[in-house]
Amino acid sequence: MTGLVIIGASYAGVQAALTARDAGYSQPITIVCDEEWLPYQRPPLSKDFLLGRISEQNLILRDEIFFEGKQINLVLGQRATLLDLRARQVTLAGDNALEFEKLLIATGSRARRIAVEGADFDGISYLRSVTDAIDLKARLADAPEIVIIGGGFIGLEVAASAAKLWIPTKPAMHSNSKPAGYSDLKPATRGVVRMGQFHDVVEGWEGQETG
Repeated sequence: MTGLVIIGASYAGVQAALTARDAGYSQPITIVCDEEWLPYQRPPLSKDFLLGRISEQNLILRDEIFFEGKQINLVLGQRATLLDLRARQVTLAGDNALEFEKLLIATGSRARRIAVEGADFDGISYLRSVTDAIDLKARLADAPEIVIIGGGFIGLEVAASAAKLWIPTKPAMHSNSKPAGYSDLKPATRGVVRMGQFHDVVEGWEGQETG
């Protein structure tokens, strides 16, 4: 199979596939994603999903019937492992290969793993995928307190969600810094940031210093 291959089922990847098809591109279009989930929205993961306002199904961008109607092939649960530009071929996990005429890489970003002592303690979560969000939501159900490392929008939205669940929250960032978009934050969220911004040393879940 040739045509357009898109690596990554992000909003950008899905929209690129739809735009190509709607613009008259008649060759096969294939979206490759290493997650088993149908393409979904990520912004609600740190807010509405954690608060129980929406379910996993509400996150789905389009259902299978929609993609079939657009003649867009979804290859889910397979990671692209090798790209050969000369052969114009993408190799997937399991050694399956896809040939392409055109290629778009729309994998997005990844949550950076912390490399400090104690980073492997139970109770440490990351948030990037719906699987991460399901795990975090379950942990928040009985968490007596949480510490959030990082002052980005996602971390602050999780902090705001935790505050609405009445969970004491301490965002941890450098004492001389302010998070991205601080001036645009709502007063309630700024309050959460001010409460926690001087916690340069984070205690691990077993009471040990982790960074």
